[in-house]
Amino acid sequence: MNIVYLHLFWIVIAIPVAVYFFMLWSERKKLQALSKLGALATLTPLIDQSASRVKLKHALFVLALIFLLTAALRPQWGLRKEQVTRTGLDLVIALDVSASMFAEDLQPNRLTKSIMEIQKLLLQLSGDRVGLVTFSGSATAICPLTLDYNASDMFLRAMTNYREAVEGTNLVSAYQAAVPLFEMNSPQDKLLLIFTDGENHEGSLDSISSGSRDKNIIVIPVAVGSGGGQPVPNINADGTRQGYKKDKQGNVVISHVDVESLKKIATIGPYLLDSDDKTLSTLLDDLKRYKRGKLGETRISIHQERYQYFLLIGFLLLLASYMIKDRK
Repeated sequence: MNIVYLHLFWIVIAIPVAVYFFMLWSERKKLQALSKLGALATLTPLIDQSASRVKLKHALFVLALIFLLTAALRPQWGLRKEQVTRTGLDLVIALDVSASMFAEDLQPNRLTKSIMEIQKLLLQLSGDRVGLVTFSGSATAICPLTLDYNASDMFLRAMTNYREAVEGTNLVSAYQAAVPLFEMNSPQDKLLLIFTDGENHEGSLDSISSGSRDKNIIVIPVAVGSGGGQPVPNINADGTRQGYKKDKQGNVVISHVDVESLKKIATIGPYLLDSDDKTLSTLLDDLKRYKRGKLGETRISIHQERYQYFLLIGFLLLLASYMIKDRK
């Protein structure tokens, strides 16, 4: 047996007990008022009310409350099998892990903020297949398209300890690593979501825009970082920070978010990642308009609802408590 709202079971006990004691108190108050008129032994036989019937009415009312409240907890037993068809999008998320993503214009830094937003996105998705790609100067597919969001989240949690601050950002390699993850003949829309500061240092961005049009891949960049430039922390192999990166002339390296580069490859967007959830909510709204295809069928076991039995018994008991006359 399964009870959906088992954590509220105390209500089934507390409310009927409270009502029962209120009834006892009410009867006692009546007797106290009656005693002011004379001796109870003399007056009670003169009252046209049956004490046993009053007790029965009260008992039936309390029992009715117990059954009605139990019904509200949604008791379930017995299982039925149901065929469920899953539909969704194919969504590959590419995450920039280059050195500039350690800039701290978004807290705690661009990389960690991006990971947090992707994790929030996974919590909001339902039925869509998700794959993951990481890239800097080169790209690696770290998770194929899957419906197992826990697997995707496991890879993202591992990325929070990422310390390899590799120089360079190659958006073309990110696109090339993402394409093989898609099933080109599938009917659902194929989306490539890229979290990056957009500072592309290698490859021609025209190859992304032309390739995505030919393969019907929808490219959605998310620009990570604030409008102003930000120095890039120098991260050692052990994860400790040692000043800021400098160029060959000894000047501190400043990382700028290159929105213009992202516009060249964007099918829609680019979105600008902010400090709150506005970007995420806008992105989720836009994802709803894309075509979803059949991703498979599965049989699930569903508990049968049985609250109606308790509801019926409770109603009948309540009706009986009102129909029984308390007169002698």
